[in-house]
Amino acid sequence: MHSLFRGWVMQATASLAHSELMHTHSLRIIIPLTALLISCTELSEFDSQLVSEALSDSVFSVTESWDVRTHLFEDGRRIITLESPYTASYEKQGRNESHMKGPVTITAYDSLGTPITLVYADNSIYHSRETEFEFEGDVVVINLETENTLRTEYLKWFYHTRHPISIMIRSAKSCAVLALMFFLNGTPESGLSQSRVQILQADQLEGFSGDLGPGRKLAGNVQLRIQDSMIEADSVFQYLDLDEIRAFGNIQVTTPRETIWSDRAIYNYLIDDSNFESRVIIVTENVTIFSTQAYYSFNSEIAQFPAKLRLEDDRGILIADSGIYFSQQDSSVFRGNVQFADSTQYVEADSMFSNRVSEYYELHGRVFMLDTENRTRLTGNYAERDSLGRRLIEGDARLLRMNEEATDSTFMWANLIQVTEHDTTFITQASGDVMIWSPEYSTRSDSSSYIDSTEDFYLIGNGNIWYQDIQLTGQHILIRFLDEALDRIDATNEPFAVFQDTLTGRLNQLRGDSIAVFFNEGDLNLITGRPDARIFYHMKNQDEEPDGGIELTAESAFMYFEDGELVDFKAYVNIDGIVHPESQDVLGKHLEGFVWTPERRPPVPVTMLIQRLEPIPDDRPFDYPRRYLLHTGE
Repeated sequence: MHSLFRGWVMQATASLAHSELMHTHSLRIIIPLTALLISCTELSEFDSQLVSEALSDSVFSVTESWDVRTHLFEDGRRIITLESPYTASYEKQGRNESHMKGPVTITAYDSLGTPITLVYADNSIYHSRETEFEFEGDVVVINLETENTLRTEYLKWFYHTRHPISIMIRSAKSCAVLALMFFLNGTPESGLSQSRVQILQADQLEGFSGDLGPGRKLAGNVQLRIQDSMIEADSVFQYLDLDEIRAFGNIQVTTPRETIWSDRAIYNYLIDDSNFESRVIIVTENVTIFSTQAYYSFNSEIAQFPAKLRLEDDRGILIADSGIYFSQQDSSVFRGNVQFADSTQYVEADSMFSNRVSEYYELHGRVFMLDTENRTRLTGNYAERDSLGRRLIEGDARLLRMNEEATDSTFMWANLIQVTEHDTTFITQASGDVMIWSPEYSTRSDSSSYIDSTEDFYLIGNGNIWYQDIQLTGQHILIRFLDEALDRIDATNEPFAVFQDTLTGRLNQLRGDSIAVFFNEGDLNLITGRPDARIFYHMKNQDEEPDGGIELTAESAFMYFEDGELVDFKAYVNIDGIVHPESQDVLGKHLEGFVWTPERRPPVPVTMLIQRLEPIPDDRPFDYPRRYLLHTGE
């Protein structure tokens, strides 16, 4: 039986310990060639050489053995035991081929000598030069560690790669499903990375060697297990030297934290990195992501999307040109035409950072935010939002708010706008040359604050409010609304009011320690100054022409209006004054603290705040892979 595994022993530098056989005999057969020599009395040297070569080609030996039990050792360690009722070994021109009749049994051992795999077959052929086994008939392979079982009609084992066993399996029935495993991963050349790959199912499996080194090809209903991950695909190539598998067609990867579908995938199981292409879907506990390409690390659970993606969760839908998703932190970074929408809001920007756990979001570049619930639109260069309901927008920040009937709007410009939520109250604060425009009034100040529950609006620092032909200034101005209409304005800290006469264009003036403006159902009714009130009033004659002016002081002053026009004024307590006849001096008469700056009045907005991108499509970006449809039951 030394001839049976002579090729193996030379290839694997193993030593044959012993063989147990009941009966053995050898037969050397020589094909007769005397007919070729009868008529020859003498042969030339050349002819003799030809005859010798012919005789050599025609000689082969056959060794038959019964009840064979053979052990194969490598580096002093038993790795294989082979048992066969009958073996015929054929040798010709240095080639050895052994035919074993079944039932044939092979036992493989791990490094500790523990049996790990059993192979049963009706027949087996061993090719010594190629170090290949072929198993035929009813072939059964059992992994004793996992209890997985392989059944097929044909199996070919290539040992010459010196890597974990390369196998080719084919089934006579194309629809056959085989439960497979890499059943000899315990060989000395096996590395940790290869032993992590377990084949659970495939229709076909074969070994190969190419430019990228040795490998395995699996086809048809492939199922692999790598640690705690399950991989399913139509076909898989495993490259042993690269610690890499490449899967094609109808791929599904299932892990404890996510499930991934795609049409193509490359997975390096040494570093747990993967690349998915074509129709990529990633489903986690919180989100579902659609894209055409994704790089995913199973170790760090970080997914990178260099192509357009669509993310869906229970809160809404997000799309972007690219992005990164950190599954463990439930955080993400999206870049390029980022759009997000839910039932009450829509957001778009050049890039976005978000963390679902803390409910914190950052938006960068060309930000647009639409809040349909509060009838508000925001734009700017940067925005952020947190779990407390705080929304901040900065850099050429703009806000548009509509009334409930959507018939009236208020615009705000500022360097920074911040909206905070306290229970059911919203507070809008702005800073940096704050400008507000509405059809009824407009304002400008260093900063502002609006409280929606009380409808109070504060202007802080260099405050200005324009109403029709009136300008009121002060360091602090409080504007109060009633049912979204102006109700009262209070100015303190150097307040000053100017009223321009619509006929003469002259400027009536009022100053005091405080100035209050009162409205009746949104129409100007009364302006008061107290204490230390000072008035300069331009008079008109019967023809409504300028006719000098009156300058007076009093403890308090009242100025009455109808249809926006000053019709009367009154002063009380400690009244003192002087009448100025009509002159050029009267035209330019200004009280101390006079402020009239109509050029600083915010202009009427020429454009509405609208989104620049097309709406988020209702449909997902591609047809679903078949395994995803089975998973969702659609």
